[in-house]
Amino acid sequence: MGKKGGSRALKRLVAPKTWRVPRKISKWIVRPSPGPHPMELSMPLLVILRDVLKLYSTAKEARKVIKAGKVLVDGKPRRDHKFPVGLMDTLSIPDEELYLRCVPYNARPIHFIAIPKSEVNLKICRVIRKFNVRGGRFQITLHDGRNMLIDSILDPNSISIGDSLLITVPDQEIKAHIRAEAGSLAMIFLGDRAGIKGVIRKIVPQPYSVPLVELKVNGTTMYARKDRIIIVGKERPLIKVEP
Repeated sequence: MGKKGGSRALKRLVAPKTWRVPRKISKWIVRPSPGPHPMELSMPLLVILRDVLKLYSTAKEARKVIKAGKVLVDGKPRRDHKFPVGLMDTLSIPDEELYLRCVPYNARPIHFIAIPKSEVNLKICRVIRKFNVRGGRFQITLHDGRNMLIDSILDPNSISIGDSLLITVPDQEIKAHIRAEAGSLAMIFLGDRAGIKGVIRKIVPQPYSVPLVELKVNGTTMYARKDRIIIVGKERPLIKVEP
């Protein structure tokens, strides 16, 4: 792993609490490379394969498979064992016939569920930014760092911040657009209630703060910050998002 300490490695004891990994088996753990997700909401490939999925018993074994290009994230081979995998990313190892998606579950923002092979190239992404560009179009930024150019900003059904897109990966074709509005199905992805799904009843503006979303969850009412939910469908999720 190279020189210990500094920015090249991370002590297990101070790794993000969102990483459900053993803390005392060794002093160091891989620090993720800069990438599309913040460190507390993602994990490095090597840690996932060795410590979470337990596919390999040593870092050497995991690195060998990763460097060979046999591990794909969102349909692309990733040869960097530090590459961060996070919310809604798909992880596949075709040689092992293993296809997974990273979802929030049971108060954990990072959890991997098995998905059908037919879904490995599908991904739900949350819109986090939108701005005008030349030619009457606008650009959006998604939660995983993707930037996409969209036409028809004046269309009443145009995309808004907080909406979700179902896209194909890695080619980024938009398959569906789900608005963050009453009637949509939302999933909390951060905090003690990560993984809970509910139907949006209404969005409540807050003075000087992030709006709250009122959710109907199994007949009860729950509130969540709008920036902590991702829209996953209408009556049901567009793709598999829970075990």
